[in-house]
Amino acid sequence: MTEKKHSNVQIADIDSEMWLSTIAEGGCFILAESAINDEVPSLAENINGFSLEYSRLYWDETGRIHASISPYLINVTEDNWPMLKEKVCHQAHWGVGIQLEWYMNAYTPAQQLTELLSHLREWTWLESQNGESRLLRLSDWKVLSTLMQASSNDEVSAIFGPIAQFVSLEGETLSAMTRLVKQKSEIPQRTPQQLSEQQWHALEHMEQGDQFAAYKDHLKTHHKETLSWPKERLHSFVEQQTKVANDQGFSNRQDTVKFLSLSLIFGQTFVSQEWAKKVLKAKQEGTKTKMEKLYQAALNELDKEVSV
Repeated sequence: MTEKKHSNVQIADIDSEMWLSTIAEGGCFILAESAINDEVPSLAENINGFSLEYSRLYWDETGRIHASISPYLINVTEDNWPMLKEKVCHQAHWGVGIQLEWYMNAYTPAQQLTELLSHLREWTWLESQNGESRLLRLSDWKVLSTLMQASSNDEVSAIFGPIAQFVSLEGETLSAMTRLVKQKSEIPQRTPQQLSEQQWHALEHMEQGDQFAAYKDHLKTHHKETLSWPKERLHSFVEQQTKVANDQGFSNRQDTVKFLSLSLIFGQTFVSQEWAKKVLKAKQEGTKTKMEKLYQAALNELDKEVSV
């Protein structure tokens, strides 16, 4: 068994037999993504035996509006695990497995689900440091492990709550995450919940890394010259030009990708060229976005070069 200790959690590889033994102990659930598998809600309803609002991670109006993309909590037993493995856990990024602490076996499966869902909801709705509401994707193993590795013992204990272990169950690769120190957390229960500066920094760094990877893939697909670039050059280009894009007010992924393409075609300082400055400094008028206007101006500039 491979074990890795990260800060205040331990992540260990486990085999399928260990997971089956865990299921036999009771108190096991999966938190499954309906956004990538439309069978998840019906499976939750049929297995849990009550209406979907009591299995859905998102609640109230948010839950009703986003029911089709909300994760759902499903009770796992020895009888239904083969079906869940086949129908849900075969997909990449389908969700995570959960086992409750031993003392939760004093509750019925329905009571366990209710208590666990309440706890997970507490850590799903967050208030950012600038006061904005954020949803934390606890069903994403990468998000979960990144958060835990940036947390103190007290913070880890608060997030785990009644949970003994989180389990990554993708294909034949299984890993269990447990806390190294079990203690009563001093962090108050509240809605929305709050994270520390270190936790936010870790999540933002992870998100930025994912964005940069997506930008690099796009450039290598649509701008073949970047295929021969050293990794360091490509990373530096994406990092620098993403910052320039953000400084110019382009923050969403679609606009940033277009900005990176323009930077390749016209050069990294193209925003200082007259045709670009005219668009970037103009007041917003009409229905077209600033990026749509910038892209059109770029096409016009290319037409001029061709006609010369």
